[in-house]
Amino acid sequence: MFTTVGQVKQVIQGYMQNSGRGGFLTGVVKSVAPLAIEAEKMTLTEESLYITDSCIGLIMHYRHDHTDSMGGKTDKQLQDDVILREPFKPGDGVLLLARPDTVDGVKYIVLDRIQPYQEKREVSAK
Repeated sequence: MFTTVGQVKQVIQGYMQNSGRGGFLTGVVKSVAPLAIEAEKMTLTEESLYITDSCIGLIMHYRHDHTDSMGGKTDKQLQDDVILREPFKPGDGVLLLARPDTVDGVKYIVLDRIQPYQEKREVSAK
């Protein structure tokens, strides 16, 4: 018995749709405490998410000496916080990768933020 090319394509398509293999999704952060992301008409919670480091807010605590009005050092130590990477906020777009279904179920990896294209982004320092 021979199979046609169309039948082989149907078998392969059926396998690909039901094999639990991963794929990319886009989503929107709905809340941050606890983290919830809406993607393709479903809400993903912290239990089903892995977060890459690029998605975690990063603040640098910077300690430095205080100088008086004449430019001389004083005994005071000042600390400033420099935000290197903003934490998630509701409304942020994200790119997710669906990890294939395994023993512990489907998990989603939050790869990075996404946003509409801008020619440039500017930041300023104090």
